[in-house]
Amino acid sequence: MARVLFFCTSSFPYGTGETFIENEIPFLSQAFDSIVIVSNDTISPQTRTIPHNVVCQRISYELPKFQKFLSIFGIFSKLFWQEMRIITKEYRKPITGVQIKTALQTLRKASYIGNYMSTIIQNYSSESDSRFIYSYWMNDMAFVNTKICQKLSVQSVFSRAHGWDVYFEVNDAHYLPFRKYILTKSNGIFFISRRGYDYYAELFPLLVQKMRVSYLGVIGYFQIKITRPNVCRIVSCSNVISIKQIDLIIHALTQIREYQIEWIHFGDGDLFQQIQKLTHELLDKKTNISFSFAGRVSNTEVMNYYKNNYVDCLINVSLSEGIPVSMMEAMSFGIPVIGTNVGGVSEIIEHETNGFLLSPTPSKEEVAAAIERFCSLTHDEVQTMRNNAYNTWDTKFNAQKNYKEFIRLIQSL
Repeated sequence: MARVLFFCTSSFPYGTGETFIENEIPFLSQAFDSIVIVSNDTISPQTRTIPHNVVCQRISYELPKFQKFLSIFGIFSKLFWQEMRIITKEYRKPITGVQIKTALQTLRKASYIGNYMSTIIQNYSSESDSRFIYSYWMNDMAFVNTKICQKLSVQSVFSRAHGWDVYFEVNDAHYLPFRKYILTKSNGIFFISRRGYDYYAELFPLLVQKMRVSYLGVIGYFQIKITRPNVCRIVSCSNVISIKQIDLIIHALTQIREYQIEWIHFGDGDLFQQIQKLTHELLDKKTNISFSFAGRVSNTEVMNYYKNNYVDCLINVSLSEGIPVSMMEAMSFGIPVIGTNVGGVSEIIEHETNGFLLSPTPSKEEVAAAIERFCSLTHDEVQTMRNNAYNTWDTKFNAQKNYKEFIRLIQSL
């Protein structure tokens, strides 16, 4: 009897997303006899290597046009009307057209995508095997999987829960479909932050036995002894999209006059050219500020940059987060972090101990003040903060510790 894991991802190992899975997959491959990654990326080339006992299948996350039309018949489903009652009675929200459309299409995915998923499970395992179904996101694939496990012989079905798939408020519809159903039918939901756990514990207090906090983790590095340069070098590492507020970093840098700052950004996105243009317009004439855009690079290249260059701090001013893996990675090098108090960020940044915690929607002046505060630290204060950052990684976000514990938990479900 083999232990087979069916692991649903958004893109990994294709494209450039979900780099954080690169830290987890080696541990999973050691714990299971075989793994079948089911990726929703049907276009991008494979960009990451995978262990020898891992194979990949692809299923589109989007419904074809005709299937979207057929979703209207979901109004005859008992589950649909149960969901409508949950919206009004438990969430205490008025029902909107967007919510109805979202729920109907999610129901349709359970049938349409579920057929493909069932076939994959049957092709790569037998009923005598121990089958585990793992959705990396608590999204429609998690819902699909909870429906599948009622028809197939499955030992456990579970998912992680991050940020956009947790908080209703960051979604345009202020609604995420069938969350109570997913919780009820899953063997476990693993929140990557305590804040996400608390959010759902308040929504669904009778289902807390299904919820656990399980931090992600990154591989650790010794604190690299590199001489600190004469400038304060800050790094940002994220997609260049509106929610990440890279423009706020630019506007904050316009406020700094006393210190020499070097800013490097890793990542690109829809607003990349717009952000570059804004940076040149506002910072070109500031002689105390230098900047560069590395664009989208591999996670390995970012790690190599940290290894070979002294970085004073990482800055993240996003409007919404789970717990950013970029912060964990920086702290594994002993790099302090400046970040907004959103999602689970306060679970990694301890204000004035391993970095500086900003308000959820800081002004450019507040961001500038945090950068200046960091620049003004004495050598001993800097070293203490760097040691604290490294210890935070080792205590909370050490991949060796976290993923071994995660595997112990999922195999005991």
